[in-house]
Amino acid sequence: MILFFGLFSLALFFSTVVVTALTIRQKRFRRLCFAIPVLLASYLAFQCFSISGPHNSDLSDLFGYQVAVRFTGLTLPVLLLLFTTLLVAEALLVRNFFLRERETITPASVKEALDSFPSGICFFMPDGRMLMKNLAMERFSRETSGEILKNGSRLTRTLFSGSLQPACTRVLIEGSPVITLPDQSVYTVSLKTVLYDRVPVQMLIADEITEIYRKTQELQERNRELAALNERLARVNREIVAATAEQEILNARVRIHDELGSNLLAIKNYLLSGGSAEDLEEIRRRLSLNLSFLKSGYPSRAADDYELLADTARQLGVRIRIEGILPETDPQKQILATAIHECLTNTIRHAHGNELKVQAEELPAGFRYVFTNNGRQPEGEIRETGGLGVLRSYVEKAGGRMTVRALPDFTITLILPKEVRYVPQEESSDR
Repeated sequence: MILFFGLFSLALFFSTVVVTALTIRQKRFRRLCFAIPVLLASYLAFQCFSISGPHNSDLSDLFGYQVAVRFTGLTLPVLLLLFTTLLVAEALLVRNFFLRERETITPASVKEALDSFPSGICFFMPDGRMLMKNLAMERFSRETSGEILKNGSRLTRTLFSGSLQPACTRVLIEGSPVITLPDQSVYTVSLKTVLYDRVPVQMLIADEITEIYRKTQELQERNRELAALNERLARVNREIVAATAEQEILNARVRIHDELGSNLLAIKNYLLSGGSAEDLEEIRRRLSLNLSFLKSGYPSRAADDYELLADTARQLGVRIRIEGILPETDPQKQILATAIHECLTNTIRHAHGNELKVQAEELPAGFRYVFTNNGRQPEGEIRETGGLGVLRSYVEKAGGRMTVRALPDFTITLILPKEVRYVPQEESSDR
């Protein structure tokens, strides 16, 4: 029994020494008031039983009860109570230590948390001396520079200068290196200055952006394809507008040629029957318009939709008056060009006017465009078929609104948002 108590007191003493050292490591000095008495008690118990030794035992005392009681001066129940108390105290100290480790942020817990991060993180002094690093940054350093991370400044120079391992590639995006490793994983590198104990230190971060980078590359490729497609569509639209304008000119030439016969009959009737000064002026105006148009050739192909429409209007004897600034970017420009073309056709064919007015006004959330002419006002209800129906479809697909008003003047009002998606164009027909 003395041997048992001696070995038990020895194990209790050493375990108390370990727990006391761990308590000091946690800087919990108040807890030492509880740990030190347990340490001393276990040490005294070990000394007592080591001095008594098994040679002092009577062979008739198989369990050593008599020797233990005689040497320590304690009865057996008290002796068992003492060791039980020391054992419980030791267990409480161990339990308190592990609870503290699990519930309190310590340097070890911070290091363990950093090692679990997928991103590489390291802190170092301005001269490069390492303060802390995680496992991800260690791996990143070996794969990019081929060296163990010992100097933060040296690794930073390697990453930002581009002198990497041959299997790694680097590009700069907004001044930050984006590095592709041999396993095709992609990392972005950033360097920040933080304060540690009122001293500025450098924090180097390597974030993995493999999935984001891949999707960004796919999106950029799609954007390039869409840009090329939009350019082709815009070119086709300009060709359609030009072809439509030429067709309108041809139709106007045929119509004016037919009108020459009626003009000659009007002149004959005027010469035979006479007429007022207003009739003579109307005949002169119609002949002048028809002859000047027939003498002109086909308009040259303009590079801009607005220029092409203006040239067409001049050939047809109509002036387009612009008040404000028209949009110069698609799809707003395409919608406005279609609207001007439709209003120009209506001004010539239905209103018989010689001036088309376009008022442009910027609104807080978009733009407003108002189209009016000086021709004859429409009679009866306006049906939005043909060109007007197509124009309304374009405007509404772009998120805008279109209003057609007959009184007191025939007016078409378009309201377009500042940011609209691409609206494909089709050949329009008149009202």
